[in-house]
Amino acid sequence: TILISTTLFSLIVFLAGSILEKFLKNKEEYNFYEKFIFGFIFLSTIALIVNFFLPLSQFLNTIFYLAIIFISIFIFKVKINKEDLKVIILISFLSSFLLIFSYSYRPDAGIYHLPYVSILNNEKIIFGLFNIHERFAIISIMQYISAFNNNFIFGENGIAIPLAIICSFITSYFLIEIYVSII
Repeated sequence: TILISTTLFSLIVFLAGSILEKFLKNKEEYNFYEKFIFGFIFLSTIALIVNFFLPLSQFLNTIFYLAIIFISIFIFKVKINKEDLKVIILISFLSSFLLIFSYSYRPDAGIYHLPYVSILNNEKIIFGLFNIHERFAIISIMQYISAFNNNFIFGENGIAIPLAIICSFITSYFLIEIYVSII
């Protein structure tokens, strides 16, 4: 299930980047890596904006992910070529290995990351959260996309997928660049 989840999330990120590309109607076409980065930025920004008004609940997150899939397929008619699919599969395998072979002990996950993602999933943005505890004063856009990934498709374990995908994306980018420069 980890491989399926990472592949599906990679596809959703790519589709979100493709939607943003089509929406901007730029004359030049972005490459796979630019679409992927724009997809991450687009999903994170949507999560941040939505969280101003509503908590990022599993139901709401699932609705947004399904909307991204349907908009990209039926409205913008996004096509995925073979080269993009190969990179998505490479990213999925790398991130699956990262998730499978990671250790369960993470010193700060229970102190900061998991409670903050839980707050994002249960509450809209709380101004003055720093007054509860100072560890909530520093936020990351990655926590918003992790909270956005807690949906009915991926479940609660989906919050670990975005960080593994970003790490695998950077690794695959460098691996492909090295391979291209050698040949």
